[in-house]
Amino acid sequence: MKTTPLSIQTTNKLVTHYKNNDKSVMKYFDYSSNQYEQKRLEYISNRTYQRQNFVEAVHKLHKKWGAPEASMVQLNKLLDEQAVAVVGGQQAGLLTGPLYSIHKIISVIQLAEEQEKKLGIPVVPIFWIAGEDHDFEEINHTYVPTTNMKMKKIKLQNKSIDAGRKSVSDLEFEKDKLREWIENVFLSLKETDYTQDIYSLVQTVLSNSNSYSEFFAKFIFQLFPNQGIILLDSHASEIREIESGFFLEMIQHQQEISASVKSTIDKLRTEEYSISLDATEDDAHLFYHDEQLGRVLLQVEKEGVWVDKQHNIRLTLEELQSIAINSPHLLSNNVVTRPMMQEKLIPTLAFVGGPGEITYWSALKDAFHILELEMPPIVPRISFTYLDRYTSRLLDKYNLDLPKILNRGVKEDKQRFLNEKNDYNIDEVTEELKTQLSDIHQPLRDIAASLGDDIKALSESNLSYLLKDIEFLRKRLNNEIKKTYAIEISEFDRLEMNLRPNNGLQERIWNPIYVMNCCGVDVFSRLVNNHSFVHEEHWMIHL
Repeated sequence: MKTTPLSIQTTNKLVTHYKNNDKSVMKYFDYSSNQYEQKRLEYISNRTYQRQNFVEAVHKLHKKWGAPEASMVQLNKLLDEQAVAVVGGQQAGLLTGPLYSIHKIISVIQLAEEQEKKLGIPVVPIFWIAGEDHDFEEINHTYVPTTNMKMKKIKLQNKSIDAGRKSVSDLEFEKDKLREWIENVFLSLKETDYTQDIYSLVQTVLSNSNSYSEFFAKFIFQLFPNQGIILLDSHASEIREIESGFFLEMIQHQQEISASVKSTIDKLRTEEYSISLDATEDDAHLFYHDEQLGRVLLQVEKEGVWVDKQHNIRLTLEELQSIAINSPHLLSNNVVTRPMMQEKLIPTLAFVGGPGEITYWSALKDAFHILELEMPPIVPRISFTYLDRYTSRLLDKYNLDLPKILNRGVKEDKQRFLNEKNDYNIDEVTEELKTQLSDIHQPLRDIAASLGDDIKALSESNLSYLLKDIEFLRKRLNNEIKKTYAIEISEFDRLEMNLRPNNGLQERIWNPIYVMNCCGVDVFSRLVNNHSFVHEEHWMIHL
């Protein structure tokens, strides 16, 4: 596979300023995304971590998930007091979810490899599966291509009352429905030499899984068997036991944390930075897991009582502290406290994040400091666009600029093509005719105006009808042109679907299954082994 770095536009001002180390935004971070290593290592060396407990907890998860030997070896490296980690994370999407989940993992693996060579100490890759997340709607689907060159969403139906309430790791795992969903996804695939092997692998992993998080983890291990990726489910009881004291600390500092986050968000917005994170000083930034109500976000009332939004849960500070100590599995983090929990658990050299994560982490620096932590360096993840041979031929056929398509799509190029093929100048002729008709019609409207308001209105309505008839004919004529070039239009639409589906990057819509179907189950493993991507942010992969 040939690889080519590409430059694409970043539309988020905050992310652009962060990548450029702009002073206006770097004040919201403790480190830049480059040249952070020595300062960060000094910080980590002055902290203590529950390395033994953490390794033992993740070892139990790895054993249950059938982790490959390479991952076990990397996990054991964390027992070394000098060892650090590169960390990234995502929800447990079906069949891994969109391609960007895979791209995060590749980013984590390759950055860890590079830093280990550079620093001469163990640097392990860790991927954090957000199993505590309860938003099933975010992970219950994938997109498949259709014959009309559109991407169609196929959803896994789960009618359980717990869907959307319980954490994904706790949600009932309905294998029969998931098998049916998988069948529908595979029906959208073009049969290749690899299709049956992929299908068999998916079915085998599914048969040996008992939760969505486990299905995700086991599938990832199959895709990256030799790269030593360490996986953990943040909702696993083994991990929660280690987090007990950290939850207690967050509870005790809730007021300060919440106030700092709200204040920082207000400052960012004043400076015209867009941030998709809302917070108030009453937010607890913690979830409570109730057997009947599911996972509910807590708030703190003025009298110090911790409640959910509907006030079905009421906990005193003492009760919540007792839960943190004795039943930490009943608590979980939201987007604000999860990064701090990660920092408490793992000696993090760097965190690999996408644009959304860079944005909302910008509000967290002061909150980290309240817990006597430093926000880790955030390294932008690598992104990829995959180009098959047919798509490549279409780009050459129409002499199209690939970066332009990734940034803006093919709509302008398609219209330009049609305009060039329209020798009849239909639009120009139509506009000229409409102007002439209006001029010719003017004497009738003048007469009508002198005879009264009613007949004047009738004359204007008459002109409107005439113009509408001409407009109707213009559309019909243009449609005939489109019929003549239907094949070419279809090819432009295919380019749009392949390279900028749903008006966004390919990696946000397409599932990794389609890349595997083209190049084999081991395609991502081969990418990691045979190419280095860490020094460029976006790459074209020629399949």
